[in-house]
Amino acid sequence: MNKIKSKIVSAQVVFLAALILFPMPLCAQNNGSISGTVYQSDGITPFTENVIYIEAIPGDVPCGDLDTIGSAYTNSSDGTYRIENLPPGTYHLRTSIPEKINYANEWWASSESVTDCNLAQSVTLGDGASVSDKNFQLDAGAMISGTIYQSDGVTPFTGDSIYIDVISDEACGRKSAGWTQTNSSDGTYTVVGLPPGTYYLLTSISELNYVNEWWAESASVTDCDNAENLTVQAGEAVTGRNFQLDPGAAISGTIYQNDGVTPFTGASVYTDVVSGDPCGDWKTIRYTYTNSSDGTYTVVGLPPGTYFLLTSVMGPDYVDEWWAEKESVMLCSHAGSVTVEAAGVSVINKDFQLAYEATISGTVCQNDGVTRLTQAGISIQVISGDPCGDWNVDRSVSADASDGTYSITQLTPGTYYLRASVSAINYVDEWWAESASMSDCNLARPVTVAPGDSAIDKAFQLAPEATISGTVYQSDGVTPFTEEGTSVAVISGNPCGDWKKIASASVDTSDGTYVIGGLPGGIYYLHTLISKTDYADEWWAESASVTECAKAQSVMAESGTTVRERNFQIATLTKGDMNGDGHIRLDDAILALKAISGLQAIGIYSDANADGDGKIGLAEISYILRDISKHQNKMNPN
Repeated sequence: MNKIKSKIVSAQVVFLAALILFPMPLCAQNNGSISGTVYQSDGITPFTENVIYIEAIPGDVPCGDLDTIGSAYTNSSDGTYRIENLPPGTYHLRTSIPEKINYANEWWASSESVTDCNLAQSVTLGDGASVSDKNFQLDAGAMISGTIYQSDGVTPFTGDSIYIDVISDEACGRKSAGWTQTNSSDGTYTVVGLPPGTYYLLTSISELNYVNEWWAESASVTDCDNAENLTVQAGEAVTGRNFQLDPGAAISGTIYQNDGVTPFTGASVYTDVVSGDPCGDWKTIRYTYTNSSDGTYTVVGLPPGTYFLLTSVMGPDYVDEWWAEKESVMLCSHAGSVTVEAAGVSVINKDFQLAYEATISGTVCQNDGVTRLTQAGISIQVISGDPCGDWNVDRSVSADASDGTYSITQLTPGTYYLRASVSAINYVDEWWAESASMSDCNLARPVTVAPGDSAIDKAFQLAPEATISGTVYQSDGVTPFTEEGTSVAVISGNPCGDWKKIASASVDTSDGTYVIGGLPGGIYYLHTLISKTDYADEWWAESASVTECAKAQSVMAESGTTVRERNFQIATLTKGDMNGDGHIRLDDAILALKAISGLQAIGIYSDANADGDGKIGLAEISYILRDISKHQNKMNPN
């Protein structure tokens, strides 16, 4: 008996030791499977013409860029399939049919399979489950065929095979629905397996000096806006969709290193020929790679037009640049255009001089200069130009939300300013300066980088934002001012002299309230901006808001605080009341005279003009003097 107990204890010890050395996985999941049959459109006859690939797509959204987590081929004898080793989750199923078989790819749905991904239905697979009967009912596809001719429309395009893309939705959107290659012996093509729908056709030529063209009834065209569509039904065969390709023009040059003499060799560089706005909406027409032995490039197949050229270096250390006449540039705004006058023309010597990239890096901290800001919504901008005037954002990167660091690469040598731009978190935009970052652009300090330089430790110390809020009332101080087009501006400087608007916010038309955030700590003045001409813009003051700038009172807003109850009481304008004090007196006439003579512009309410033309003139002076005289006659009738 003791021997038996001893054996049991020994076995328990061994088992516990095994658990310690080789622990069992916690919450282990068991993979499952999905199976079904692919039928022809009648839902009865198994699809046995060829094997078909069935893909399992994870997730809730079947449309877009998708990843396949599992797949299986059908059994060519009975059309069945089984996708195994799938983890628990939600899936969508789709067919992937070999390109020469004239059936449309479809998504699984419970009643019958569908060609539109938006109508696909999901399959939920439990832990270790086997889901069956996920069947497909494939419809015969439509076919489109034609011939690719040379520009005469008679001579077939032979000797080289080219691609034909089938585009759905919009021609210029380039959403591919299928493709095929031409027969190089006679220029013919046939696209099969298309679901019912409306399509555009486009040649896709990369290395031959012919222009890519869109199908159109009379003759193929180079501009997607002039492409014509064609509609097909299930099983329909559309023929005679022919192309007449024009010879292309060419642009060539050499990619040099920064000295403009040494060819850029040993690394891949590709050159894009683009149309449109290099700083806005542009699209690539053709591209090519350089010859890595001598840095030369030639882009072919271009229709006549005006283009811009852009290099992209496959790897670090060099900057992507735009072609320009004197030398290539990083800024899209300085890009030079290249005009191709006619088909068959060769434009030469469009050379690039690539600069070694410079880099700038650093950290974003709270205003103690130590604690890293590890929140999303902070970008660091590289600025060229005057930080208080006309400037451009040359580069922008997001600070790493995990540690507050940033690194900006692909910079051409030069002098820049750095700006932290904050969104969705309660901190202030600031400019980099040596001792500490500043919200005032006048205190920004430049950073100069030479070719290959790395400027490091450019740190920001961001202050929490200050906020000012209040309510705009009518003159009674009780009724909220809810007119459309009303805002409150935060002003720094002299309200009667040199001042600038720091920020502004619209007044809520439901209750007259306003909130202005994102402010650096400081002393400000508040001013209403009212679009409706029946009211005067006013400055905030403690007892009641005022129309005269000299009576405006300042607001101290400390970093990280909210200043509340900075309310306004807006008065209705009176005709001829040039200073907005609610009375018509001789000083209003004097103000009007000064305005006419150009001696004074501050504190005059042109919206209070007498004849409604929005201007101060003799009509206002006459109106004021008549009003004063009328008032005096009432006071002294004899």
